[in-house]
Amino acid sequence: MKKKVAYQWFVEHLDTFTNDVISAAAKHLGFGSETVEIIFKKRPLQVWEVDSRFIARLQKTKKSFPLDFKVYVRRGNDGVVQEWKFHTQKKPSRKVVKATQKLEDIKNK
Repeated sequence: MKKKVAYQWFVEHLDTFTNDVISAAAKHLGFGSETVEIIFKKRPLQVWEVDSRFIARLQKTKKSFPLDFKVYVRRGNDGVVQEWKFHTQKKPSRKVVKATQKLEDIKNK
């Protein structure tokens, strides 16, 4: 049986408005009122430690409010910190672009 691995999630605010929003929400949801320091690519960052549900909420809120933030994840307590880019859209593949163009051509005929 595989052992379940715990992940640590971090949010870095990139402007003061986002910091105020994250700070208020973190206090309200019980994540604490202090930032923690993590090392990412040999540089220290001041981030909020949160859970994945908080990040999902933050992402949904980003559609309505001008929030600017980055998300980081660490596997376990001693893992390497990595930037999490699930909230960015991937570029469509060539096949998808080609199929979309063909559908548009058929639609326009």
